[in-house]
Amino acid sequence: MIKSVLDLQRKLKKSSKTILEPHEEIVVSSSASFDVGASLHPHWKFCNVVLTPQRLVCYQVHRILASIPIENILSFEIEKREWILGKKVKQLRITSSGNKLIYLAVRDPEKWISCVEYLKNKSEKMACQK
Repeated sequence: MIKSVLDLQRKLKKSSKTILEPHEEIVVSSSASFDVGASLHPHWKFCNVVLTPQRLVCYQVHRILASIPIENILSFEIEKREWILGKKVKQLRITSSGNKLIYLAVRDPEKWISCVEYLKNKSEKMACQK
């Protein structure tokens, strides 16, 4: 019995995905809501979001919902949209190459925009902190 439990734990460790690559550093991270539905019928999933110098990653435990390389982000804007129970909140509207559109309800969206602009342009001082 004990041997099978240990085997199961080893298999779970091997099968779990790592969210970040070994060389990646976290610039900023937060919990968020990720809109996985169509624009007419939003469907929200709670997740964590991480920004690294290479990409933006939205994930749940060991499942990646979205991974967008920084250079593929065409626009990163704030839009006030309905969220859960019809409440309107500021959300990040991310357009990436291929005209893929993602909405993220995240705390302090202005900070996220300044961080992405810094990473894309490498301009002046870094405007975001961990």
